[in-house]
Amino acid sequence: MTDTDKRKCMANWLMFAFFAVVVPLLVAWQTFVYLEKLHAESSLRRYQIKAADMLENLRVSADANLYVCSLMNHTFQNARNPRLLKKDLEELRNSSGMQFEYIIWDKNGGIHSADFDWRSTGADMRYAWQTLTGIGRRKIEVADASSTSNLRKIFGPQFFPELYQRCYSGRNISLILSDSSLQKKLSWIRMRSSMGLAAFFDHDVVKGLPGLKFFISTVASSSEMKVGVVNAEDWLGIGPSDFSKSEMAAISSSYENPVRIRDWYVFKNALRKDLCGICYISADSIERLTVNKWAWLLIGFLMALALYILWRSYRVICCGSSLSLNIRKQLIILFVLSNAISLLIMALIGHDYLGQYRLYLQTESFSKGVTFLQNIDEMFVGEYSRQLRRMRKSLGILEKRLKNHRPDRNNIMEFLNAQSGDHFRLFLIGSTTPYIGSELGIMKDGKFVEEIHIDWARYKSMQTLVDSMGKLGQYYLALLNRKPISEMMMAQVELIAESLGQLRPLEMFQEFFAATGSFWQWGMGFRYFPAYIDLLRDPDSGLANYVFLYLWNADRLHRHYINQLITDFNRNPIGIKVMAVDENFFYSNPPELLENQQLRLYSAKLRERSGVEIEFCDWEGEQHLLMGLKCTSIDTIRLIGLYPASAIDRKVTRKQQIFVALAIVSILVSLAMGLFVSRSILIPLAELQRGIAALQQRDFAFRLADLGGDEFGNLARVFNTTLVDLEELQVASTVQEKLSDNMSEVAHSGCLKWFAASSSQYRFAGDYLAVEQISAEKVMILLGDVAGSGIGVSLIVAFVKAALLQLKQLYDRPEQLLLRLDFLLRELSNRAGRKCMTMQCALLDCQKAEVIVANAGHCFPVRVNLIEGNAKVVEMPSTPLATGSRVSCSVKSFNLQPGESMILYSGGFYRSCENGFADFIKDLVQLGNCCPKKWYETVIAAVNARIDASAGRDDMTMAVISFNEKSERESACLKTPEK
Repeated sequence: MTDTDKRKCMANWLMFAFFAVVVPLLVAWQTFVYLEKLHAESSLRRYQIKAADMLENLRVSADANLYVCSLMNHTFQNARNPRLLKKDLEELRNSSGMQFEYIIWDKNGGIHSADFDWRSTGADMRYAWQTLTGIGRRKIEVADASSTSNLRKIFGPQFFPELYQRCYSGRNISLILSDSSLQKKLSWIRMRSSMGLAAFFDHDVVKGLPGLKFFISTVASSSEMKVGVVNAEDWLGIGPSDFSKSEMAAISSSYENPVRIRDWYVFKNALRKDLCGICYISADSIERLTVNKWAWLLIGFLMALALYILWRSYRVICCGSSLSLNIRKQLIILFVLSNAISLLIMALIGHDYLGQYRLYLQTESFSKGVTFLQNIDEMFVGEYSRQLRRMRKSLGILEKRLKNHRPDRNNIMEFLNAQSGDHFRLFLIGSTTPYIGSELGIMKDGKFVEEIHIDWARYKSMQTLVDSMGKLGQYYLALLNRKPISEMMMAQVELIAESLGQLRPLEMFQEFFAATGSFWQWGMGFRYFPAYIDLLRDPDSGLANYVFLYLWNADRLHRHYINQLITDFNRNPIGIKVMAVDENFFYSNPPELLENQQLRLYSAKLRERSGVEIEFCDWEGEQHLLMGLKCTSIDTIRLIGLYPASAIDRKVTRKQQIFVALAIVSILVSLAMGLFVSRSILIPLAELQRGIAALQQRDFAFRLADLGGDEFGNLARVFNTTLVDLEELQVASTVQEKLSDNMSEVAHSGCLKWFAASSSQYRFAGDYLAVEQISAEKVMILLGDVAGSGIGVSLIVAFVKAALLQLKQLYDRPEQLLLRLDFLLRELSNRAGRKCMTMQCALLDCQKAEVIVANAGHCFPVRVNLIEGNAKVVEMPSTPLATGSRVSCSVKSFNLQPGESMILYSGGFYRSCENGFADFIKDLVQLGNCCPKKWYETVIAAVNARIDASAGRDDMTMAVISFNEKSERESACLKTPEK
C-alpha cells in the first residue's frame, strides 16, 4: 500500500469515526446535560414544596403562643394513654428546653401523674375534670358558680371554663391567661374520654422565640436543608451563617423565591414584620444528576462499544481486515445505528413533553379543583334562598295564627319544626301584647309562662336576654308606628344596643329596617350569626304588629349545608372527592379525615390561607392531588379536594402510548424502507449467489434472470456471457476428459503388470495419457504434458489424440512416433503461437519384461526396487516437442527384475510440494506396493495431504509398471487387460 493510499484510508477512517462515534457521543453527552437540567428543575420544584412546608412550620414557631399550643396539642394527640403522655411530656421538656408543669387525669377523673403539689391548690380535681370534660363534649354550655370557683383555684381568678378550647382550636390560638396580676401561670388544657392534660407555663415563655430555636435545632439534625432566620442583618440559626450581611440583606429585599446566592438556593418566607425565615441547600444537591450503578454500567458499555467500533473500523478500513458478517446483518446493523440516534432524540422530546404534560395536568386539575371548591363556597347563597323560601312559607302560616291569638308554645313549635338546620335564637315581639315568643319559651312581664327549649344551666342569663330583646323590639315597633316612648325605655334600649351591637339605637334600627325581609349578619363580639328579620303588619291599618327575628347558628348551618349536599358535590364531572373540616377540628366529613395526620396538618394551614402549592397525600391507599380552600361564605368550614393521581397517570400513559405507537410506526417505516433497500440489494445478490452455486456445481447451462438496468443487471448480463463461455469450455473439458485413457483396474500380461491414470486438478490443464494394447505381448503407454492451460491446451491434446489415431503403425517404434508428432505440432501453427509439449512413450514387452522408454523433455522415469527399498532416477536428457529447430529424443531400454518397478509420471507430483521432487521419491519408496493401483492411490493421497486444494493446479498423471510375480496375495489385484 502506497503512502497516498494510507493517507486516503486514514482520512476515510477519521470521517467514519467522526460520524459513527464522535457525533453519537456528543448527542449522548447533550442528552446527559438535558436530563441533568430536567432533574434540576424537578428537584428545585420538590425542594421548593418541602421548603414551603418547613417555612410555614417556622412561621408557626415564630408565634410563641401558637407554637407552644401546637406543640402541646401534637403531643397530646399522639399519646394513646396517660403513661405514654407522661413519657412524651418529659421528652418534650428535655428536647425543647421549655420549663412547664403538668397534671394528667386518667379516664375516671383521678390524677394519674403530676410534677408539682397539686393538693396545695385546695381544688377538687375530679370535680374540675368533670366540668372541663362536660364543656369539651358540649354537655355543659356554661359552668355554674361552684364549678367555676373550683377551676379558678387551679388556673386563676379570671379563668372562664367555657373558653378553654381556645388554647388548641379556633382562629386565635393562645395560652390561657387567667390572672391579671400574673401570679398564676399561663395554662394549656385539653380533655378527651381516655385522659386529660393541664400544663402550666411561665409568662416568659411567650416573650422569647423558643419555638424558632427548637424548630431550627430539630431541622438541623433531621434535614439536609439548613434553616435560619434573618432579623434585619442578624442571623439566628445553628452555627455561623453561610452568608455575609450584604447577602442576607439582598435575600430579605429580593422579590424572587428561590434566590440563587453563590452556590446556594435560598427559599424564604416572611415570619413576622421583622423576621424573614430562610431554607437553603447547596446547588449541587439540586443540579447534579445522581447516577446509579446501572447507569454507570450502561455508560461503560457505551464507551466500550465506541472503542470497539473505533478499533474494528480501523482494522477494516486501514488494515484491510474483513468483516465476518454477511450483507444482511451488515444492513440490519446499518439501519439500527442510523435510527438509534433519531429514536433517542425522539425519546428525549417525548420524555420532556410527558413531564410538561404531567405538570400541566396537575396544574389544570388543581385549578379546576380550587374553582370547584370556590363554587361550592359560593353556592351557599342557594342555601340562604332555600331557608328564605321555607321561612316565608312558615311565616305566612304563623301570621295567620297570630291574627286572633297571642304567641304560644304551639305556634312557635310549629314554626321551628318547619325549618331546617339548627336554630340559634328566635324572637317574636308584639306591639300591643305583653307576650314575647322565643325558642326558649313564652315570656310575660319578664318571666317564662310557657317552656319550649329552656337551657336551665343558663336560665337567668337567657331570661335577661329575652326580656332585653323584648324591650328592643317594642322600642323598634313604637318607633315605626310613631307611638310615644318613655325615657326609661329609651335609656334601657340604648344600653342594650350598645351591649349587643356596639351601635346607637337609631343605627341599629336603621340596619333592622334595611334588612327587613332578607338575610343579614347579626354580630356579637367576634362571633356572628346569619339572621332574618321581618315585620308582621295589620292589613287594615298598615301598622307593624310584630317584629320577627330569627338567628341561625353559623357552624350548624354550614355543617347542615355540607352534610345535605356533600354526596352531590362528589358526583362532579371533574372526579374530585370533596371533604370538609371546621376550623376547630370538631367536625369533618367524612369523619376519617381527622384520623389522617397529613390531611390534619394540611387543614391547619387552611386556617390562615387557601392552599396555593401543589401537594400530594395518601388516602385509602392511593395517592391524590391535594387542594384546599379557606371559604368566605361558609367561613367556619375548610374545603379539601382530593383528585386521584391515577387519573393523571392514565392520561399521561395514554399520551405515552401514542408516543410509543409513533415510535413503533417510525421503526416499522424505517424497517420497511430498509427491507425495501435490502431487497433491492439482497435479491440480486441471491440471484448472483445462485449463479455462483451453479458455477461451483459446473452447471454452465444455468442463466440468471434479468435484474434490471442497474449495476446488478449489468453484472448479471456479464455473468450470463461468462456462463456461455464456460459452457463451451465444459464441452471442451468433457472432450479432454474423454481423450485420456485412465485405467480403472490393474492390467497384466506375461512378466509385467501395469496401471496408469491421471488425476485432473484443473479441467483445462495439459496432461495427456494414452494406453494402447499393440498385441498380446506388447503395450504402448504414452504420457504428455502441454505447457500452459485453457482451451488452447485442450485443442493441442485433442490434436495429439487425433494424430495418434493416424499413427498406429508407429506404436511399436517410440522414438519414430515422437519425431512424427513433433513434425505435426510444428506444422500446426506458427512459431509465435506454438505450444510446446513434453512427451514420454514406453513400449512394454511383456514376455521379456523389457520396457523401452523414449523421452522428449518429459520427467525422468524412476526405477524402484521394493525388495531393496531404494529408487533410482534414470536420467534421459531431451527437449520437448515443437521446441528449437529440431527435437532431441532420448531412448533407453530396461529389463525389469523381480521386485522392480518403473514409474512414469508428470510434473504435478512435485511442483506443488514444499520439498518438491525429494518428497515425491521418498513417497514412491515408502508407499510402494505390489499392486500398482494401490501404489498410485496412496502416492496421490500423500501428495494431496501436503498441499492446499487451491495450490494444486497441475494435473498428476502416473503409470506404474511392475514385474509380475504370480502369488496368491497379488492375484486379487490382477485382471486380464482389455483388448
